[in-house]
Parts: sequence; structure tokens; C-alpha cells
Amino acid sequence: MKARKIAAGALFVIGLAATAFAVFLLVWGLPQDGEPDVGEPVFSIENFDGWVPPEPAATATPEPQANTSPFVKLAVPRVGIDAPIVVRGVKPDGAMQDPPGPKTVAWYNFSGRPGARGNIVMAGHVDYVNYGPAVFWRLRDLKEGDEILVYLEDGSVYRYQVVSLTYYNADDAPIAEIVGPTPYEAITLITCGGNFDRSVREYDKRLIVRGARVPDAASAAP
Repeated sequence: MKARKIAAGALFVIGLAATAFAVFLLVWGLPQDGEPDVGEPVFSIENFDGWVPPEPAATATPEPQANTSPFVKLAVPRVGIDAPIVVRGVKPDGAMQDPPGPKTVAWYNFSGRPGARGNIVMAGHVDYVNYGPAVFWRLRDLKEGDEILVYLEDGSVYRYQVVSLTYYNADDAPIAEIVGPTPYEAITLITCGGNFDRSVREYDKRLIVRGARVPDAASAAP
């Protein structure tokens, strides 16, 4: 199947901090069929039978320190993702920088880092012009409990388990909820989904995968 030209996606509003917001543009291309109703998780942490993120402790405890070693790669074994991570941010006009190609994953530098409570936000193309299916093409095939691995330059590997997969309409997705802070160590993967509207040349949905850190999972890379 030939790749269609990359099309302009929907504008999202994202939280840069508790009271600061910016706008970004997600841009991706081929149609995908059979998605569930928008806003209704295919599965979610409520029926996740593995590890559930603990409630915050009643007494104050020292916050764990984030690992500031540079990101190296993202791996999601079940769907064959093994991709380098590049750093992206928000441009002066408030637009979020796009991932730079079909094979790379973008980590956004306003978001969390491994090792500390918060939400690590990453995005990747579902397909790409003159290329076809891209790095997040099979993200829709993930199941609860599937493993997400984040590799850092210092050799650390942080492991997460998928706890939810949800589709949202591109024009009214709850962005603060998607990319905002979390009370536990989380990772959020974003790509496009739904149907490709030829008249406006964009997808009509966004696919959001949320993962939760598996405790004591940081280890030296093999």
C-alpha cells in the first residue's frame, strides 16, 4: 500500500507546567479501521491484573531523583518497536516539534524523566510520506501488561507495563489529562489513528497508550 502524503493533524493544547500551556500540531497519515468508541479505553488500569501504581504515601517521604542521563532508545517488544529517541521541545510559536522521521521517537523535554514521579511524553509517526508504515504503526496492537522499555546512555533500562489504550477525537482530546503530570511514574505514547479524511488530509483520531513503571525495574543494560 502506498504511503499517502503527510497531512496536517489537529491542534492540541498541552501543559508545560501546572499553570502553563502551549499548542502543538500532530502530523501523520494512513487510515486505520476498527477503532473503538472514542474516549472509551480498550482496556484501562481498573481491569489491569498486574502491578497497580500505589497511592501516595500518607507520610512525607523523600522524592526519588530523576535520572538525567540522555535517552537512547525505546523498545516495545510485542509490536517490534526498537527505535532511537531524539529530544524535541516546543517552538516559540507554541507548536510542538514533530518527530524528525519515520524511524525515530520524540521525547518532549517539558515532560517527565525516568526514576521520578511524573509523565514521560513521547510521540512517533504512524506512517510517513514516501516511506509507508512508520515506527508507531503497530502501537494499536498493544495489550495490557505489554512491556515498554526505555534505555538511557548510562546503561540504565526502565521498564513499564501498558495499563491503558484509548482513542480520542483529534479536535477535542483531553490534552491536560494526556500529557499532564501523573501521581506515579508513567509513560505516554502518542500517535494518530482512526480514519484519514481526504478532504482535509488528516486523521480524525489520536491513539494514546499509557504505561506505568514496574517497581525496581531500572537495571544495567545487557
